[in-house]
Amino acid sequence: MLKFGIYKPSQLSDKSAFYGIFGDKKHFSIVLYDQIPYIENSEEIAQEILMQFSDTRGIYKRTYRKRFEEFDQNCLGIIQEKLSGKKIIVHDVGVSDARTSCDFYEKLQFFFPNCEFYASDCNPDVIILYKGTTIVVINEALEILETTMPPFVWNRNRIRKEKLLYPLNFFIQWIVENFISKKIVYEYQKGKISMKRLSLFCQRAKDLCNQSSHFHLLKHNVLDKSPVSDEFSVLRAMNVLNPALFSVQELTIAIDHFCSSLIEGGLFITGCNQDANSLVHGTIYQKKDFAFVPVYVSGKGSPLNEIILAKGQK
Repeated sequence: MLKFGIYKPSQLSDKSAFYGIFGDKKHFSIVLYDQIPYIENSEEIAQEILMQFSDTRGIYKRTYRKRFEEFDQNCLGIIQEKLSGKKIIVHDVGVSDARTSCDFYEKLQFFFPNCEFYASDCNPDVIILYKGTTIVVINEALEILETTMPPFVWNRNRIRKEKLLYPLNFFIQWIVENFISKKIVYEYQKGKISMKRLSLFCQRAKDLCNQSSHFHLLKHNVLDKSPVSDEFSVLRAMNVLNPALFSVQELTIAIDHFCSSLIEGGLFITGCNQDANSLVHGTIYQKKDFAFVPVYVSGKGSPLNEIILAKGQK
């Protein structure tokens, strides 16, 4: 059995064509992501595209609008209480497509209209390589994430999970990746291939960045020091400090960087949840004497509470 992909805008008008013969979703080419911002149902389609695309770790960029709605409201109350009258500079880290950053910024702006807001992610861009009708998507490390050779679209991680359902697809993909895609990447390194960069930030975030001098999109790894010279008054890390992705040592490094980048009395907001507006297990900490003190707890609190509190015990 063969499974074809979705790789051109005209295929997006018929939702019944989104599924394979076993009722599973077809692969959507990430190349479509910047071709659909203003078409009907663009928000829904953009999230569908992101849901079919993952990096080499199997991490997806899709988030939900209003994902932390109740938690955000409680955060706003704490920010007003603790930082009233101060200039607000916010860094939201690991934001994926930045949909939740837009939500948080627009709420903050109502109370702090001149707040500076930085939304960052580790790998916000991909590189698209073109040769004939073949399209290869890679990251900065030149790892192949996706190959499109009409009528096929292969996301590297998804095709591996589907090799029992579609063994012929898996076999064709293996041949194409090893004998065509890798050659295209090699030619790109030699400067012989046309390319473009594609930002995976959502259109709403890009529009905010263009329209407001206070909203900024950045590339930043949480294991690195702050990307800006100013100290932050609020640092938010939601659904990013995952013990499955980071070692205890790496989490400690990230938290040290967070603490160093916050003003004294600044707030560190961290937590995690599942679906949109589901219960957040998180904690808001205030920086006091180069340590973090909990000032608000939601659900079971931050899963990293012990590591965060250990910051003040060094």
